[in-house]
Parts: sequence; structure tokens; C-alpha cells
Amino acid sequence: MYSREERANDFRELGIAAGDTVMLHASVRAVGEVATDPDAIHLALKSALTPEGALMMYASCPRFYDEWAAGTSPWSKSGNSMRSYRRSILS
Repeated sequence: MYSREERANDFRELGIAAGDTVMLHASVRAVGEVATDPDAIHLALKSALTPEGALMMYASCPRFYDEWAAGTSPWSKSGNSMRSYRRSILS
């Protein structure tokens, strides 16, 4: 079992440095057991990145992606683009 700080050091040994931008998608099982809970994995990575870094994580919603790709989602039927969709959720 590993502590959050041990995992942060592991990330640093892999070459992750303060201020980096990293995309994370991992199997919790593959990373190994951590002392507290699975959140310790991304928190360890955030520790290695420092506040100057950026952690991006994959998120998926296949149902709506499939509807978007097929042009059957309410948003895509309205004629709006993905760019305007992004603007609407970010504002």
C-alpha cells in the first residue's frame, strides 16, 4: 500500500514536473493500492504538478456522444456547433 506522497514521488520520477499539463486516464487497479482512497491518486498527481500545473481528466458520456455524432441530440438538431455548445457550458 502506498501513501499519497509516495505516489507523488513516483509521478516525479516518471518526469512530471511542477507546472506541467497532464492528461490522466488510469485504471485504479493498475496504479496500485493507496493508503486512503482512489482520490489519493489524482491528488498525488496534483501535488507533483503544483498549483502552476494543470490536470486534465477524461470524461465520457457515450449516449450523448452517439446522439451528437448521429445528429439526433436536441443540441445538434438546433443547428448549433460544438464550439457554441462549449461556449454555452463554459459561460
